[in-house]
Amino acid sequence: MNEYQDKKQIIHPILTPKEYSLFLKKGKIIPRKINRISIHDSGHPSDKKKQLGSLGKRLGALILPPTKRIGNNKKIAILEGLEDALTLRGVFEEHTFVITCQKNGFDHAEAFLESDNYSECLIIADHDLDEDAVQTSQSKAFRLGRRCMSKCTKVDVKIPSEPRVDANDALMKSKLDDWISALIPIPKRFQIEVPQGYESDPRTSIVVKVAAAEDEN
Repeated sequence: MNEYQDKKQIIHPILTPKEYSLFLKKGKIIPRKINRISIHDSGHPSDKKKQLGSLGKRLGALILPPTKRIGNNKKIAILEGLEDALTLRGVFEEHTFVITCQKNGFDHAEAFLESDNYSECLIIADHDLDEDAVQTSQSKAFRLGRRCMSKCTKVDVKIPSEPRVDANDALMKSKLDDWISALIPIPKRFQIEVPQGYESDPRTSIVVKVAAAEDEN
């Protein structure tokens, strides 16, 4: 937590997978991009968020180290939002948190697993209601989980049981434990690999919609 002009803010670096690996080895790094969130006097984050700096075409994420380490097993959790990560960090104390900042971040987040030997991976997606199931947070998280299976011995992909209710919402209502216990696996209709009408870019694992070719005849 920082203060600027008497206003409280959360400022956190956004790192590429390579920068994160360097940070683990050296213990420090000069970030090229940061995420800034203003905090209300009540202690709640405001809608005033801003990302400063640039990674160019490189993809990045916010990283929160584990608050506790027990044994040799290394665990990682991948989520979209910083507020949810801060909420859940006190529960999943052994996990390194990777925050993608948006659902499209799930398209490349497995690269962060290569920085360390993680044995367990927990992915928590938002419960979206988009008409295009392929582009929902939960469908992207499902595909991310598939790619992570070759890197971890245990991969768990979950979403909230209720749409548009996240961990921070549950915490504000003193129902965080209920929210966690009610997390569900990705429903079958969102378990989509690379469906017809889409193609996958092997360099980034991003699934994009392509126009169907018209029959010239």
